Amino acid sequence: IFTTENAQTSIRDRVLDATDNENTFYTIEYIPVSGKNKGVVTYVSFIGTTKRLVSYLKNSCEFEGKKIYKLLKLGTLWDDMSWSSVFIEGGVKLKNGKKPENLLQRIIEMTTNEKDIILDYHLGSGTTAAVAHKLNRQYIGLEQLDYGENDSVVRLKNVVGGDSTGISKSAKWQGGGSFIYLELAKCNEEAKEKIMACTSLKELEKLLNELSEKYFLHYNVKFAAFKDKIIKEENFKKLPLQRQQEMFCKMLDLNQLYVNASEMEDKKFGLSKEDIALTKHFYNL
Repeated sequence: IFTTENAQTSIRDRVLDATDNENTFYTIEYIPVSGKNKGVVTYVSFIGTTKRLVSYLKNSCEFEGKKIYKLLKLGTLWDDMSWSSVFIEGGVKLKNGKKPENLLQRIIEMTTNEKDIILDYHLGSGTTAAVAHKLNRQYIGLEQLDYGENDSVVRLKNVVGGDSTGISKSAKWQGGGSFIYLELAKCNEEAKEKIMACTSLKELEKLLNELSEKYFLHYNVKFAAFKDKIIKEENFKKLPLQRQQEMFCKMLDLNQLYVNASEMEDKKFGLSKEDIALTKHFYNL
């Protein structure tokens, strides 16, 4: 017997008999006592007398009689995919780094099952999430940059609406489903945005008191000296605006860019009752 559905890497010992040789394949049937397959009959295969575990990606091989045949030998160089029309996929454009949907389809189908959760912590234009959605997988995507009209939120809206590009035809995708989009509540990140929005040193000076009263400054910052002396010096005044903004930003504590869940009810952050309730629900508090 042989299966590739639940190949494990944790089982390495088996009972050898006199017929063992280096070309013989064996399969062990067992029932896990923990993990996601707890209580489910599971199979794991070995090769030869070395007790070396044979680990296959899902659907990459099959058992027939006493032989194992690989269904597809992909190798490590995947040069069979076209990148020529990637720019139109999903209705969003990303100048650099956008991947073809069929590349993500191959990876996702090789390594996951339907309903599995896929994590992409550099989401970009949302290719991974879009393909996961079309292939009936769950997904979590994280992104720090705002790509505006070309970001993942726009793309996933297009997918839900029935996007016809990428793998839609092969996956028989016609739209549907939903996704939840959340943003971290800003603290010092908001201060950074205000600093970078200033168009002159005069505007930066007006912002100083607000920075010290409302936001978190780095513990090494000598705020009084900076406010009363440094920004009044001619050398500082002659600096380009961008350099002045950078120096203002360096005063901020980068560990406080966003509001901590433990402090969300502090009135100084101005979070709405709806946002607080959503956060509690998200963290199951």
